[in-house]
Amino acid sequence: MANDIESNGTNSMANVGEYRSLMTKFRSSPITQVKTNSPQVGIGSRPQLRDDSFRYGMKMGPLQDANIPYHRAAMRGNTDDVRRFLAEKTYAVDALDEHGFTALHYAAQNNHVFIVNMLLDFGANLNVTGVDGSTPLHLTARFNSMDTLVALLEAGAKTSSINSVTGSTALHEAAAFGNRDIVEYLLKNKKADANCPDYKAMTPLMHACGSGHEMICQYLLQYGARVDSCSAEGMTALHFASTNGDSQVTQQVIETAIRLYFKREPSDVTKPEANPKFRDFINKEDLDGSSALHLAVQTGSKEVSQVLIQYGADVNSKNKNHQTPVYLSAVGGHEDVLRMLIYQGGDINARESQQKTPLHSAAALGNAKCIEILHENGAQIDAIDQNGQTPFHLAVIAGQTDCAKLFMSFGARDSAQDNHLRCCIHLAVEYGREETLSMLLEETGSSLVNVPDHKQRTSLHYASFVDNPKLLERLLETKANGCVRDTKHKTPLHLAAERGTTRQVKVLTQAAPSCVWLRDDERRTPLHHAVASMKRKSCNILLEMGADINSPDKNGRTPLLWAAKAGNLSVLELLLERGVWIDHVDIDGNAAIHVAAHVGNIEIVRMLLDYGASIVVENKRGLTCLEIAMDAQNCEVVMVIIKHNRWREALAVSTANDKPSPMERLIEHFPDAAQVAMDRCIQKSVSEQSIKYDFTLLDPGPDDQSSRDAERFLGLSTMVEHKQQVLLTHPLSRKLQRIKWRRFGAWIYAGNVLLYLFFIIFLTIFVLTERDKVEFPDPKKRDADPEKFELDPDFFVEKNVFNDGVPIIVVAFVVLHLSKEVYQIYTQRYRYFTEWSNYLEWCLYITAFLFVLPYITDDTGIRASYEVYWQMGTFSIFIAYINLILIVEPLMFIGIYVTMFIEVMKTLLKVLILLLMFTVAFSMAFFILLKEQLAFSTIWVTFMKIIAMTTGELEFTATVTDKLNKTASGGIPLVPFLESTYLFYFLFILMMPIALVNLLIGLAVGDIETIQKTAFLRNKGRQINFIADIERKFPKFFTRRMHLPTEIVRARRRNQKTFWKKTTRKEEFQDEDLLGDTDEIDEMTLRIDNLTREVEKAKLRQKIMMNSVDQQRDILLAVAEHVGVEINLPSRAKID
Repeated sequence: MANDIESNGTNSMANVGEYRSLMTKFRSSPITQVKTNSPQVGIGSRPQLRDDSFRYGMKMGPLQDANIPYHRAAMRGNTDDVRRFLAEKTYAVDALDEHGFTALHYAAQNNHVFIVNMLLDFGANLNVTGVDGSTPLHLTARFNSMDTLVALLEAGAKTSSINSVTGSTALHEAAAFGNRDIVEYLLKNKKADANCPDYKAMTPLMHACGSGHEMICQYLLQYGARVDSCSAEGMTALHFASTNGDSQVTQQVIETAIRLYFKREPSDVTKPEANPKFRDFINKEDLDGSSALHLAVQTGSKEVSQVLIQYGADVNSKNKNHQTPVYLSAVGGHEDVLRMLIYQGGDINARESQQKTPLHSAAALGNAKCIEILHENGAQIDAIDQNGQTPFHLAVIAGQTDCAKLFMSFGARDSAQDNHLRCCIHLAVEYGREETLSMLLEETGSSLVNVPDHKQRTSLHYASFVDNPKLLERLLETKANGCVRDTKHKTPLHLAAERGTTRQVKVLTQAAPSCVWLRDDERRTPLHHAVASMKRKSCNILLEMGADINSPDKNGRTPLLWAAKAGNLSVLELLLERGVWIDHVDIDGNAAIHVAAHVGNIEIVRMLLDYGASIVVENKRGLTCLEIAMDAQNCEVVMVIIKHNRWREALAVSTANDKPSPMERLIEHFPDAAQVAMDRCIQKSVSEQSIKYDFTLLDPGPDDQSSRDAERFLGLSTMVEHKQQVLLTHPLSRKLQRIKWRRFGAWIYAGNVLLYLFFIIFLTIFVLTERDKVEFPDPKKRDADPEKFELDPDFFVEKNVFNDGVPIIVVAFVVLHLSKEVYQIYTQRYRYFTEWSNYLEWCLYITAFLFVLPYITDDTGIRASYEVYWQMGTFSIFIAYINLILIVEPLMFIGIYVTMFIEVMKTLLKVLILLLMFTVAFSMAFFILLKEQLAFSTIWVTFMKIIAMTTGELEFTATVTDKLNKTASGGIPLVPFLESTYLFYFLFILMMPIALVNLLIGLAVGDIETIQKTAFLRNKGRQINFIADIERKFPKFFTRRMHLPTEIVRARRRNQKTFWKKTTRKEEFQDEDLLGDTDEIDEMTLRIDNLTREVEKAKLRQKIMMNSVDQQRDILLAVAEHVGVEINLPSRAKID
């Protein structure tokens, strides 16, 4: 509050120095240096303008040795050296030194007339400007170098030339620095303009008044300087004179104004304030709303103030902050000025913009004498400002104990309360005024100690969290009520536990032990707040005083849950050592371990697990601590749980139908943790020379429904789906795959292949033998005489048993496999229609059935349509061999090439539209050009011809060369447009066989290279998917029989073929069955995969760090805003 008073008192003066300054920037050169005795802007003191450096910020100084010798000689007056440098032309005559000034500047500054004339004779620029914008003439006027000034003026320098930076003339410089002779010479002999303004509209008179040069002011006024001119800040010469505090200069300005407005001598005017224009002049306000009297009062100049009041200055005028001269004199502690103003009729109860009176400002700044003066003259002792605070309150806030006591002696109400209902005791405690508090308690006793504010908080509440614990002890000595509650039902102990120190908590528990069990409106005890604030010592004190360690708040959260959220290990350990109920859950079903897992407190989770926290307890959403950590993407927490001795409990939790199992989620999102879990599923026994594989995590069994959509979870399929190559190379995964393939996969696959080979062999032989027996007639002749070309019915009667039985075998095979497809539709539902191979099988079975249908039925209509069923046979045998290619895809040695072919075909289909458009374009062109030739007779024939030509069958000789000068029937040339034909053949060769075909080849090569890089995953995936299909599609009695939850591999004797191989001297063994696995991922791919995962981890850690930095940034900005510090930081959008 005191700071508010101080700032209000200086609002009108804060930028006065800038107003008066001719330079906005200080130079660091040796020709200019900042003076150290510039006036300070302080409470009650207007910045003085006596010091020239305050206005200019610069003065001439000695040259340093680093300067150019030429300039050094000019400065020191070494005529011979200067003449030598000029004669030898060592330097340009107007050369600037390293600080931005010429030799003429230095010579003019130091009044070396001969050197100035010499430089001018050698062609020096008379009006050259230095780094500060000054010409040599400005420097002569500033440093009172009369001889060089006269020489420059005689050489042609103009008195009206201005400083390029400040806009000042030589008269400004001389007036500001008090060089009376130069001012007189310029005005008298050179007729300099006395009213010339600089860039801030300041005239020489303003500079002279501000500097207090009485004689110079007199000269300027004598030569017509106007006193009513205003600067850019709205200040007249009277303002500057008042600010300087020189009564003689002020008197001069006022008398000149009287002559201006009354056209008479001042002695002949009795009441100058009667003239409106003069009254406006004497009370003229600058941009801050300050009159000359305001400025004079701020400087504490009684003489100037008396002069202004004598000539009619308004003692009750207000600036922009509504501050009167009386108020400003109280702020500055100018007792004589204050008495004089009051005597002259100043309002002692006038209020400024914040409704503070002069008494408020004097109280806040501890001006006891001013307080006495104001009180003696009838100031309102209990006047309140906009915050409802009296001068007595402000004295307490500022810690002005003597002033506060003085107010009490004057009868100020000590029980007065501000807008927040805070009394003097509240304020003394809040602002940490220990001495003032002691005085108030001595004077008032305990009558105000328990007075509540607008939040029902007493002074004891305030003392419970302020920085000075002695205030709390001092209040408790007065028997203050320690159990009183505020509007949130918090006692002082609640606030001390939340925001105070251990000492304050200890003092309050001793003073009011029963408060340990009291609850606030959130049903939280002081222990809850101490835990949330991570204060171990305070928690220990509360527990020793009997605080309930398992007390739940409104949301069911005990101190343990708050400790888990806060993340303080020492507090958590204290609670656990005290026997807290570790598995207590809140209203959402979350235990402490759930909370810690969600916020990512790794060490908290580890400690809770060590102390036996339940790892399988679920919240109301059905989530365990592991699932919560996975939902929050807290990788470290997940790893802590998996590495703990109780890891199997977390992974063995059964899940609901709408969410995947924990192991499935580990494989999908946390492969590192999944790898750790799989490592722990392999147990080696050196003593028994055995390895035990536990497959239950990857294959829970046929009755499992823990995967999505209540399907059986198969870990290997999940690894393939999410491309977890490292997990697929794990010994547990490889062993499980080998066992399944050996137990049933290989046998079922072999049976399928043999059965299909049986079908395709029979169908192939049947098609070949039947095609040899039939001859298809010409369609035109058949249409002319259908009966003549009908097939003999005996044609369908087979002459051997083999061909007679093949149609029946084909039909049986079709019925069997169509039944299988229908069953798959029933079991797989929508997923069945997402695999294109199923559509291929339906086409195969339907076309095969239609082909053999005439051989098993006597319907003559069907047998007569031989062009239909033979085409069906064509499609059937083609699709049968295509399907055979797909069947052999799971085989390791050939499957990779099938995959390559499929991927190349996919790429071809992607560019098929482009190929089609080019083919149509050239088909239209060649159809028009070569329609008379048989190969281009129709658009469809032309289209097929273009496709054939694309593959390399150009036939240029047969199509063009051999057809030159030849005609078709009717005399039409076979090549009617030879030039166009050549052109389009050239374009065709360039675009189709060369460009487009090479494009397809390049894409195919790229696809093959990609497939080779991922060959391991593809090969594994095909076999694993085949096994998974068996386990999902076959009946459960079969899958139960085939299921193997564990496998133990034991070593044999050394003289036999063993499954073991020693790898180290520590007798560690490996399964030789896996050592023979040649289908390994290559080392480079493994490195890239590991590197990719590490990069993802680094990105996640960086994101967490950035979030932490953003939180700290917000906290620092809030603190800076609270203490009033301005910080300009770029926004997050710019940073991003």
